Amino acid sequence: MPVLPTDTFDIFEHNRTAWDRQAASRGEWSRPVSAGGQQAPILAAAGADVTVFDASAVQLEQDEMVADRDGLALKIVQGDMRDLSVFADRSFDIIVHPISNL
Repeated sequence: MPVLPTDTFDIFEHNRTAWDRQAASRGEWSRPVSAGGQQAPILAAAGADVTVFDASAVQLEQDEMVADRDGLALKIVQGDMRDLSVFADRSFDIIVHPISNL
């Protein structure tokens, strides 16, 4: 059986660290990706019941800041996309993952 990159590399830790580093830089790049205050608030403003799930606490703080500023309701959950057990089966009608093509 071939050795996969995920067998020797903790992708969750890598991604969490990378997102936190980008968000901490406060650069333009960090705002529109994954969590971070862009997609979720727009969906909430349109009337959706939105749950934001991200590995990065810093990105989730951005969503929370935008939601508070704009008076929007968001459920914020930090976690690893490889383990969705924090959610019951069939919890969502639709899942939006804006960077799933990367």
